[in-house]
Amino acid sequence: MLRLAPIVLVALTLSGCLLRSATYFFRDPVAPMRSREVRVRPPARQACLVVMLPGLFDIPDQFFEHGLVADAIGASDRCDLLVVDSHVGYYQRGAIQERLEADVLRMADARGYDEIWLVGVSMGGLGALLLARARPGRIRGIVLLSPWLGDEAVVRAVHEAGGLSRWTPPAIDHRNPQLRDATIGVLTWLRDREGGGPELYLGVGADDRWRAHADVLDPSMMAGPTIVVPGNHDWATWRALFRRVLESPPWASGAVR
Repeated sequence: MLRLAPIVLVALTLSGCLLRSATYFFRDPVAPMRSREVRVRPPARQACLVVMLPGLFDIPDQFFEHGLVADAIGASDRCDLLVVDSHVGYYQRGAIQERLEADVLRMADARGYDEIWLVGVSMGGLGALLLARARPGRIRGIVLLSPWLGDEAVVRAVHEAGGLSRWTPPAIDHRNPQLRDATIGVLTWLRDREGGGPELYLGVGADDRWRAHADVLDPSMMAGPTIVVPGNHDWATWRALFRRVLESPPWASGAVR
């Protein structure tokens, strides 16, 4: 079972993230994972699918409420959308990667989607990277909006080492997985990958309280320049970032890598 660091929980509680649902943190994962599908040209399905993964204490409906789904549809009709209820319970129990593979990738295979993009907001960025690390050849690209990568001590250690290229990952205890191990795993994968694999796009608010997590990602890893807009770690900022991404949606052309 993955465990979230107490300092993170305290910080999120004080920031008001728990006000929407005091019981959110205690939700159990279900199989299959719940999701909401949007077809851009119903009833037909497109060949491309954009999968949206929410952050800590967020719910799928917020992608609709805050306009990100409407913005995506307005920017390109080439891809259908799938908004996934990948809540924190999956991360706590070490089940996020398994369920995303089973409930998103297998579904996409069964429905004939041959191109998949991931949009990860905050904690959803960690989920997107975990899935891409497991199935790099299946994921075309990832848009990371203010990614929260998990363990604060690991992120700090990378900064103290002078960046990912100079960082030596600590050992992972596979017998007792922790959130720390997920952070180590995705950062090690990013450090060691040699071209190819999913395209990465990054955006973050100028005053984001978790900006250290975005800054640990080397700009040389990105398929485009990092987008920075005024704002903190909230939906208004994420929508502003997403709108910048959608000025030229990376999935719009369908060009082969």
